[in-house]
Amino acid sequence: WYQRRVRGYIVVVVVAVTTLMFCSTAPTCSKIEIGTGSVNVLQGTTASLTCKITSVDAPTACMWSHTSEDAETTPISVGGDVYECKAWLEEVDETSSGSYSCSAVLADETVATSTDALDITVLGLTFDTSNTTISENTDQTFYCAASNPPESTVIISWTHNGKSVGERTQSSANPIMGVLHLPNISPSANGLYECRATYLDIGTQTSEAAQLTVLGFLSQPSDISLTSGSTITLYCDTTVGFVSWTKDDESITNVGGNLEIQNADESDSGIYSCNGQFQGEEISSTAHVTVSEDGITDHPADQSILSGTTATFTCTSNVAATFSWYLDDILVVADIASQTLSSPFSPPEHYRDRPG
Repeated sequence: WYQRRVRGYIVVVVVAVTTLMFCSTAPTCSKIEIGTGSVNVLQGTTASLTCKITSVDAPTACMWSHTSEDAETTPISVGGDVYECKAWLEEVDETSSGSYSCSAVLADETVATSTDALDITVLGLTFDTSNTTISENTDQTFYCAASNPPESTVIISWTHNGKSVGERTQSSANPIMGVLHLPNISPSANGLYECRATYLDIGTQTSEAAQLTVLGFLSQPSDISLTSGSTITLYCDTTVGFVSWTKDDESITNVGGNLEIQNADESDSGIYSCNGQFQGEEISSTAHVTVSEDGITDHPADQSILSGTTATFTCTSNVAATFSWYLDDILVVADIASQTLSSPFSPPEHYRDRPG
C-alpha cells in the first residue's frame, strides 16, 4: 500500500497484493506475481508498484514495463526465496494509465515475466483555470469534469475563496460533469474558484484555482438639482479598472473618479455618465444634473462622527425659503426657517434637505 496526503486528505493506494510461492528445487524454479489486477490513482499523486519474485537464486535485476517504457530497479530480499520489485510513478497523469507488467533477470540471465498485469487508471479532473473578467449584473458559469471508475460514485463540489459555494453533484456517470452557475453577479463574487472531486474510498482531488474579477460600481452618481454659482461633486468609483465621464454623450477630458462641477451655470445641465472599463468589459451609470437660477447654493456635506456626538448640516439658498430635512427619504423636520440642522445621531443615518 501507498499513503500520501493530498490537499488535506490522506490517499491510500493499494497497488499489489500477492500470494507467495517458495521454490525448493533447481534455479529454474521461478515465479513472478503481481496479484492486484487493477487500481485507481488520483491525478498528480504518486503510485507505488510492487511485484513478488520467487527464485532459489537471487535475481540480478527486475523492471516494470508500460508501453515502450521500462523502469529498471534492484530486487529486494524479503526472506526465503522471495524478492520484491518496487517502482514509483510520481505525479501521475493521463499518460500513466494502462497495463504494467513485471519481469526479472535471473541468475542464468534468463528473463522471467509476470503472467498477469496491473491495470492503472488515473482519475483526472478537467477545469478551465483561465482568469475571467465580467461586468456586474451578468451571469457566469463554471464547468468541471471528472473521470469516474466503473461502479463508483463521485461527488463534485465547489469553493469560493476557500468556502463552499453552489450545489454538489453526485453521480456514477463517466465522466461526471459539475456546473456552478452564478446569476446576476455582483462585486462580492470576486475571488478564486476551485472544483473538487471526491471519490469514495479513494480520496479527493482539487483543481487549480480560477480567478474571477467582477467589474462593478462601489459608488455611482445620482440625479441632482443645483443653483447657479454652486459647486457639486458627482461620485463614481469601480472595483477595478479606470473611470471616464461623458456629458450628453460627449467626452469630458482629464477626469477620472469623482467629477466636481464648480461655479455651475445652466450650461452645466445635462446627463452625465460615469463609465468604468477593465479588460474589455464596460459598465455605465448616469445622473441628470439640473442647474437653475434659484435654489440651494450650498449643499450639506457628508460627515463621519462618533455615535452620541453632534453633527451640524448646513444648506443655503439664494432665495427666501423654508427648509425640510429628510432621513433616508423620511421627513424628520418640516418647514423651518433655519439653514442648519444639529442633532446627536446613531449611525448610519443619511440626511438631505429640501427647500420649501
